[in-house]
Amino acid sequence: MNWWNWRRAQHALETWVRTLIGARPYHVAYKTGGGSYVNMRTKEITIDPTMADQWGGDTLLPWVWRGRTVRTLPALQYRISRAMARHEAGHVLFTEDYAVAGELHAWLTNALEDGRMERLTGRHYPPARADFDALGTLLWQKKPLAPVHTSSRADRLLNACLFWRWDCLRPSGTPSRWRWADDDERRFWDEQVRPRVEEAWRAPTAVRVAEIALELLRIIGLTQNAGTGGHHLMPSDLAIVVTAGEAADGALGRGDDDQPLGTGAYDAPGMGDGQRDDAGIIGVIVEEDEPPAVDCDPSDATLWMQPYRPLQREVGGLLRQLLKVLVVPTPDVDGRPSETTGTFDARAHIRSRGNTPMLHRRVDDDDPAGLAMVLLIDRTGSMGGSPYPIDWAHGAPGPSFEQGRMPQARRAAILLDLACSAAEIPLCIGYAGNDGYSCHHPDGARSFEAASPVIWIRDWSTPPCAEGPRALLAGMYGDSGDECYSASLRLAQEQLAARPERTKVIIYLLDGRPTDEPPDAVRRTVEQIRRAGTVVLGLFVGSQDEIRYLRDIFGADDTIGVADLRQLPDRLGRILLRYARKR
Repeated sequence: MNWWNWRRAQHALETWVRTLIGARPYHVAYKTGGGSYVNMRTKEITIDPTMADQWGGDTLLPWVWRGRTVRTLPALQYRISRAMARHEAGHVLFTEDYAVAGELHAWLTNALEDGRMERLTGRHYPPARADFDALGTLLWQKKPLAPVHTSSRADRLLNACLFWRWDCLRPSGTPSRWRWADDDERRFWDEQVRPRVEEAWRAPTAVRVAEIALELLRIIGLTQNAGTGGHHLMPSDLAIVVTAGEAADGALGRGDDDQPLGTGAYDAPGMGDGQRDDAGIIGVIVEEDEPPAVDCDPSDATLWMQPYRPLQREVGGLLRQLLKVLVVPTPDVDGRPSETTGTFDARAHIRSRGNTPMLHRRVDDDDPAGLAMVLLIDRTGSMGGSPYPIDWAHGAPGPSFEQGRMPQARRAAILLDLACSAAEIPLCIGYAGNDGYSCHHPDGARSFEAASPVIWIRDWSTPPCAEGPRALLAGMYGDSGDECYSASLRLAQEQLAARPERTKVIIYLLDGRPTDEPPDAVRRTVEQIRRAGTVVLGLFVGSQDEIRYLRDIFGADDTIGVADLRQLPDRLGRILLRYARKR
């Protein structure tokens, strides 16, 4: 699973942005494939962690970033994401709203404002300028550039207005990678265009930058309201509204409650003569943490991890419903008499002349702390959900990943994991089955026959908020040939044997069609475990056409059939509390 899917990566992103913008109500998130940008109208900052992939990916490595050699693509992606997060936060701090005359004017204003804003942000927070310069050094050396013969004169001049922001970081005497069609075009850039680009970097406001952009369009020979159609331009990172090529006031959509910081002009030295304006940040310390990896992998890299947060969001409403059943809505969790239920004994009341109450109120202890649970999940091929064919470029599963019974099993398992963590119910999760083939390895399918038929995705010692187990649950698919129901049930019983809780429950999420032993043998195993004092339930999610096979094993009363996952919180919660009260 890619590093940006981990909660700690999201926390790092929030920290990078919040250090600059504070409590401004912006939503900050990673999103791949669309580039990094800020939308001030909707108050969103989006960072694309794969930008380095578009510039060459592994061919960029090794790379020295702020004095540290970066040898892996994830480590480079992480640093570029940090620089881009600070870049977008800088727009929030220093880019005023302005009017645009057309799409091309909007693009050029953004290209010029990037240079002005980065210098102001760097003066405001030096570690940001250090990252901007590190990224700029990478781009002037490595960013792919279009050959001269494939671009128009106007496009070369326009794109140079953006590229010069990085190209000016070259040491004196180092030739530029930028190419012009001829000496006249180069001279036109040096005499007419570049001075105005550098003037924009020193402008007092973004409004003045927009005015300079209009001057540049005129000098280059383009109309003020020109569109971007037919032009091949480097990407923009500001969400700007332009309606049918018409002038748009307040194109960024900044609200009255979200205004930039007041600032004067940035007094930068002249560019282009080997003079750099970053002397003030030389030696500034920038945190150089590596991208976060999985906190734990109980499978020792044998199972497949997938992003779990989409599933977590899906079951969020169901989680709240289940917790309403499992968790008492009061700080008083001690046993207390029921006001409405109990046993009436009028004879004892009369004979004792009132000393014995007529109503013996039943004590309802709704606190689930006396409950320990093991969830077993059938991993055989009949559960479905195979990820093949996998898009190896992005690690995305094929369409069959959402087919069969396993997609429902993933959601049910995530729901139970979250609910038990929140309700402080001890939970073990075992992935049960053996002798099969896994298809999620880039080097091809692998056969397996493990010494134990159960991989414990979560055990008693796993931290409640561990991400590794949830990523494994999100990546489950049917890959084994033998169910090993009886052996898995006995292993679950062993897990529960050492627990002090009064109520011990095994929930087996399966399809109930064993091929390696007769169903009667599984039923006898279930009965033996029940006689030893452990509750054993069968959970059948998805289509209920074959639920009779589970009932033959677990009994009708102890088989939970859930065609719609929305029924699970009520069905499961009340069954668990029923057993907790009985024991």
